[in-house]
Amino acid sequence: MVAARTLMDQVARAFNDAGDDYATTGAPFLPHFTELVLERAALRPGQRVVDLATGPGSLALSAVPMVGLEGEVVGVDISDVQLRIARRAAAKIDGPLRFVGADAVALDLGERTVDAALCGFGLPYLAEPVHLVREAARVLKPGGRFIGTVWAAPFLEPLGQRLQATLERMEAPLVHRPFGDDPAEVAQWLLRAELEDVEVEEHTLEVTFPAFDDWWWLARAFAFLLRFDSVDDEKRQAILEAHHEELAALTEGLTMAVKVYLVQGRR
Repeated sequence: MVAARTLMDQVARAFNDAGDDYATTGAPFLPHFTELVLERAALRPGQRVVDLATGPGSLALSAVPMVGLEGEVVGVDISDVQLRIARRAAAKIDGPLRFVGADAVALDLGERTVDAALCGFGLPYLAEPVHLVREAARVLKPGGRFIGTVWAAPFLEPLGQRLQATLERMEAPLVHRPFGDDPAEVAQWLLRAELEDVEVEEHTLEVTFPAFDDWWWLARAFAFLLRFDSVDDEKRQAILEAHHEELAALTEGLTMAVKVYLVQGRR
C-alpha cells in the first residue's frame, strides 16, 4: 500500500475519473444507507451539519430539509469532479447548503461549531481513519454526534469476494486499506478520538443485478474504483473478461449481500 499523501492523491484522481458513474452505479444501495445515517442523526431545524468525504453530496443534499432554512449543511471533499456534481444537484434545491474542496482531516471550521458530523463510506479510503474522526470531534459541539458507514466483511458477498480474488490473481495493486473492517477496530477509531457512547451496528442489504454489465459498472465506478483506476485499459479488459467468465458459471444469479457497519459516537 502507498503512503497517506500519495493515497489521497490517488483517491482524488480515481473519484474524478469516475464522474457521474460513481453516484449512478451506487444507486441500488446508497439511498438505503443514506436514509439509515440520517435516521440515526435525527437532525433538527437550525442545526449545523458537516458531511465529510461528501462525494456527489448524497448525505448533504438529504440533510438540508431536516435542518431547514435556519440551519446549515457543509459538504467537504477532495474530488473536484464530485464537488461539481454535488453543486449541480444543490442548484435545484432551496436551502443553506455549500460544498467545499478540502481534506476532511483538516477542516476550515471552528472548534465546537457543528451539531453533527456525517461520513458515508469515506473512512475506508483513508490510511488512518482515526484522523478524520478526530477532526470531526474537534468541530463537534458538546453532545454533538459523529455518524458514519464503513464496509463490513465479507464485502459484497459473493460477487465482491470473487472479484477480489480475480484482482489478486491478475496482480491489480492494492492501493488502499482492504475493505471489511473489524467492528472492534471501527469502534476504536471513535474511542481514540475521545468520543463517548460509541456504538457499532451491523446492517445487511440484499441487491440483485439483472445482468453482468450492471454489476460490472458498479464494481468499476464504485466498489473497486481505486483498484481499477490503478491499472491500464488492457489489464482492466482482461480482468473484465476473466471475471465475466467466472460469474457465468454461477447458478444462484447475480445477487449479493451488502454488509455495512454503522458507527456512531457523541462528543
